Amino acid sequence: RLFFRLDVEANVAVPQLALAAGGLVVVDGRIDATSVAGRRACVMLLSSMDWAARCLRIPTTSRRYRDQFTINYRALFPDLAGRHYRVDIFEAAVQWTGSRWVNGERFDLSPEAEQAAQALLSAWDAASAALHAWSTGTKREVKGSEGVQLREAMAAFDVAWAAFERKYVTELIDIEAAARGLVLQAVKEDSKLRQMEQEPEGTVTEE
Repeated sequence: RLFFRLDVEANVAVPQLALAAGGLVVVDGRIDATSVAGRRACVMLLSSMDWAARCLRIPTTSRRYRDQFTINYRALFPDLAGRHYRVDIFEAAVQWTGSRWVNGERFDLSPEAEQAAQALLSAWDAASAALHAWSTGTKREVKGSEGVQLREAMAAFDVAWAAFERKYVTELIDIEAAARGLVLQAVKEDSKLRQMEQEPEGTVTEE
């Protein structure tokens, strides 16, 4: 009975996904995920993608790596095992810059993170093409050949998403740790300088 219900819902979820994909805002050839309208469209796309994937019974790529995130990042994923496509992760991929500024310091993300971002965008292009083929088909059945291609493309998208999410968030955590280290070092040096200024001349400070 559950599978039957999912099959019925898939006939609604997939058209909804196609509609959401068609509603994306594109600026200068790139998906807009920063403006109010663009971000809203991305949220609709990702929630529709998740719903369609569940209805099509597409296996979820393991998210066990989230267990290694810091508590602040784990809080962003209420369901550590679910897809939970976050728009800020998608934004990071489509609006890739390669660096982050923290406390006035620039930190560069790795080439591997950039490759993962490009792989995610390529996976979305493939999923979008498969979705277009399905929506322009004569039968538009989720169990037809176009439906099989769509399932495969959406599964590949989920694999690419998990790979990018893991690499990107892990590097953000490392950057934040490095930034805290710089702040602590600056505080330590400032404290040492103040101590030296307060000591009488000729006093030797032990290291």
